[in-house]
Amino acid sequence: MAHGEFIWCDLSTFRPDVTKPFYTELFGWSYEGLTQPDGTAYDVAGTQHGASAAIYQMPPKFVEIGMPSFWMPYIDVVDINATCETALSIGGRVEIGPISWGDFGQVALIRDPLGAGFTVMQGGMPDTSAITPTSGHAMAFALYISDADAVSGFYSAIFGWTLTPQATETSFNVISKSGTQVAELHQMPDEERGKEQFWSIQFATENLAGSKATLLAQGGEVVFEGDGTLLARDPDGGAFFLTEVKSAATPSKPTTTKPTPAKPDTKWRTWVGLGVVYLALFTNLNWLWGILFLMWTIPALRSGETFFVEPISRRDTPGLYWVLIITWIGLSLLLFWYGWGV
Repeated sequence: MAHGEFIWCDLSTFRPDVTKPFYTELFGWSYEGLTQPDGTAYDVAGTQHGASAAIYQMPPKFVEIGMPSFWMPYIDVVDINATCETALSIGGRVEIGPISWGDFGQVALIRDPLGAGFTVMQGGMPDTSAITPTSGHAMAFALYISDADAVSGFYSAIFGWTLTPQATETSFNVISKSGTQVAELHQMPDEERGKEQFWSIQFATENLAGSKATLLAQGGEVVFEGDGTLLARDPDGGAFFLTEVKSAATPSKPTTTKPTPAKPDTKWRTWVGLGVVYLALFTNLNWLWGILFLMWTIPALRSGETFFVEPISRRDTPGLYWVLIITWIGLSLLLFWYGWGV
């Protein structure tokens, strides 16, 4: 391990009971259960080639600030306190830490001046950087951002990174102090990148078409597709890239070329729901509101997750979850009875 090099990644998810089987089907992961300092589970995933990543329950702090399910890269540092102080002095934010992570050293969650988040670590977790890219292992990291100039000095100051341009003026190789490429940086407008500035993780697969079919069958989503790579979301919304390699022995060069959009999701269920709302408003047919409540209830029963002011999980808060489900079913029946009886 060396200062400024990527060593680990993990997934903060609302539903580990859903995402863990998803990644097992996709990558063949098995899990070793560890415990975080606060007593919560931290499940380290791996293949026959070694540890790959980890999955853990979204912490309450992240829920409170509205964080989605997300993959997080870890970067090795020599002095975590000095790194955090430098980050703060040049426009970054330290969201968490530095804190001790049991026997695994210290960690801190930092955001760069544009808001992209990453974790720095002093000591600890298994270094996966030397594992030959093979299915189920991280093979590349990339920063997707709106303005490269706004963050290049920041990363240079805390990690000693330099940027070298690729073929286009908006894509760069990220070079460490030792002269090795550790990541890529892609400057993209909001309409292509989305509203967030973010670090992404590419996982290797030896069969991209097969992996795509598996992730779709397991409830995942394909967001973009490019040449030998695709951007996907797991059933809980965690985004990651999949990149095809030739084999474990002869990996192909990772590609992070700008992806082309896959077929967009029309969100037809949302349109139908809005249609029911407007129809109920303009026709005064109260039983239509009963249909709307059922449209909320059925997906919640299938997924074990619902939302009422805040996310509610059948796994974590079963009492409240079932109170909401019973309430919505009861309201549906009441509205059907009242609407048809008028």
